[in-house]
Amino acid sequence: MIEEFRNDIYPISLFVYKINEDEDQVEVLSNRFKTFKTDCETEYKFEPIEPYSGAYTCFVIDKETSRRGPLVVVRDDVFNSSICHESVHAADVYCKLLGIITQDFQDTNEPYAYLVEYLFRSIELVLKGKNF
Repeated sequence: MIEEFRNDIYPISLFVYKINEDEDQVEVLSNRFKTFKTDCETEYKFEPIEPYSGAYTCFVIDKETSRRGPLVVVRDDVFNSSICHESVHAADVYCKLLGIITQDFQDTNEPYAYLVEYLFRSIELVLKGKNF
């Protein structure tokens, strides 16, 4: 199941794919998205999630709609610490695409913290199967 979150603030979508063991994850993702490395410019092909990994994040463009943003791929049994970790990577994609410069803790860095919180809650909703 791939869920898309669009917000009113940024012209970027968050895509969350909760792995379904009955699906070929590479086929599902490759059919829907063009995928890029963390530089958001170099294309690459999807690979299955590693057995030791609970989640990963990359930058994608939806082939049908051209909407773009981070894709977070997660297992059902992922730990909150992994969701938190991937939320930071997803926030980094937002910052890269929008030219947002993050600040140091002493400068409060509140905009970045709120973005990470939004991303975490969105991923958590998908994992819990909640309506959004």
